[in-house]
Amino acid sequence: MDFSTVHSRLGQGDDSPESVTWGKGMVNSLLWVAQAQQKLLAELPGQTPLLKLDVLRPGGQKLYLKDESWNPVGSWRQRVARVLFLHALNQRQLEADKPVISNSPPAMAIAEAWYAQMLGLPYVAVIPDHCPLKESMQIEFCSGICHRVALDTLQDATKEVASELTGVQFNNLTADVSLLRTSAEPLVRETQEQLALSASECSGVTFLIGASEQELNKALSVLHDESRCNQALYVMVAGMDYQQRDINPQHLEGALSEISPAASQAGVEWLNDLTGRRFSLETGAAYVALMEGGAPLDAANYLVIVAESAGCHESDQLMTRTKREWLRYRESLQLERWTDKLPHPPGEPETD
Repeated sequence: MDFSTVHSRLGQGDDSPESVTWGKGMVNSLLWVAQAQQKLLAELPGQTPLLKLDVLRPGGQKLYLKDESWNPVGSWRQRVARVLFLHALNQRQLEADKPVISNSPPAMAIAEAWYAQMLGLPYVAVIPDHCPLKESMQIEFCSGICHRVALDTLQDATKEVASELTGVQFNNLTADVSLLRTSAEPLVRETQEQLALSASECSGVTFLIGASEQELNKALSVLHDESRCNQALYVMVAGMDYQQRDINPQHLEGALSEISPAASQAGVEWLNDLTGRRFSLETGAAYVALMEGGAPLDAANYLVIVAESAGCHESDQLMTRTKREWLRYRESLQLERWTDKLPHPPGEPETD
């Protein structure tokens, strides 16, 4: 596999002034690590809103949205990515200007790219060649590089890229129970504290999350075993390409139900009418599943949907039309064709 074009964007293997942007000031020191840790600790996200939905549900439970769309990347994954980067810093895996290579699901890669950009680290997301344009655009918006490969070569390609670029490879966070617990605890604690302010009695909380939220479901399962929350249930959008999202529906134990894409979209519209905010299809599916009833949720008197936005950095307030068109143009070409022509970090396209 030829990585010369990736090298050119990272400023490696070329001493010309135009290509050494990432190479300047390369410092492998405890000072840089300490400064990076300070940035991440100071960036501790504030509480996301807990929205009460004044709707009647068949089971009588009170329904809330934990609105994670208020995070900069529009997702609970910001919490996960922050813990992942702090862990990597504590393990001395990260160095100044050292590339980070990851094959996380695209939505998670967006959060990782956001933190890599904050620390000034090059970030390469190795993604399936059929990854939606919308998600790869968001990775690029955070100054990440998308490297598309065939799905069955994802793991090997990630190792090869990390070896070729002498970068650090991020492993799947779901393998480390302690990191999962650290990522999920603030979400559970915040929700419990917010409920306590408005409720005199709280016998249990059940979290509902979309089928692509594998990391969070496992994390909440860990906390459930420790009696921190009642349970976490999946909601699957029927017809979604789970292979694309690195999810096997057969492995989703405790799934609540499958909701069609049309019904999920209706759920998005209903939530938009109730809250004035736009959420993802998975969030809409969770709302539909709850309102249809028939779910085994009697153990908890509070149901909390972990809500995410339809996509981060999508509004014209955050992305200009020219930059959106520029990213679409970049994505329309193969990596080998455009990485040696376009600069990094991204800027506005040149006009004739």
